[in-house]
Amino acid sequence: MSLTLDRQVNINENDSYCNIWRQKYMYICVCNAVTDREIRQAAELGATSIEHLKDSLGVATCCGTCESCAIEILQQEASAYGSRKRARQYA
Repeated sequence: MSLTLDRQVNINENDSYCNIWRQKYMYICVCNAVTDREIRQAAELGATSIEHLKDSLGVATCCGTCESCAIEILQQEASAYGSRKRARQYA
């Protein structure tokens, strides 16, 4: 699976995950300057494994310290996506 993320896109003020006026981003992968927002965006675009994140963002391809945190964020997004999907089915 190949994901293409535009890491230079400006974040919209109404972005459901990141309001640029209120929320800071956390760097998850310091080696490749990957933030939690980028990992969440990758999950929204279909990333389902650490391999997808490695291929698309370079997460955990240097020192590997960030791998467990990146997996946790990916799992959180998968869970949140499932909840949002179920809510729409019953709305």
